[in-house]
Amino acid sequence: MDVDNLLALCAAATPGPWWRTDPPWGDGTSVHAGPSDDPHTATKIVCEFDPFDVQFSPRYDGVDSGDIVEFDHVTDDMAFIAAARAHFPELLRRWKRVSELVGFYVRQYPEWQCHSIEIPHRHRAELRELLDLPAEGK
Repeated sequence: MDVDNLLALCAAATPGPWWRTDPPWGDGTSVHAGPSDDPHTATKIVCEFDPFDVQFSPRYDGVDSGDIVEFDHVTDDMAFIAAARAHFPELLRRWKRVSELVGFYVRQYPEWQCHSIEIPHRHRAELRELLDLPAEGK
């Protein structure tokens, strides 16, 4: 995983927040970027699913039978896209820093000593924060 490239993709993408358009403004099939969940104030549409263009659906079998196709997965996909924009950059930054800290100590000790590495307090506190662990003694 190339964390720096993924962070560059995040930086190049439309700034957040991103949100799925739910009632009363939409049916959950699009994601907007803007200061609120009111599409009238949105800066742009980030992605949109056209329920009438079923040829791009993984459930489309290539036959136009006239049957109504269900698109329940679309609103979940749109929610995921919006949440990923909000949280993915921070997860990548945390992963990168944890990898740096753990890598530093693993490189400092021979393999047979790794089980007894003593991490200084300043790094223990930072690791606990990065991993959302409670502070020591709590």
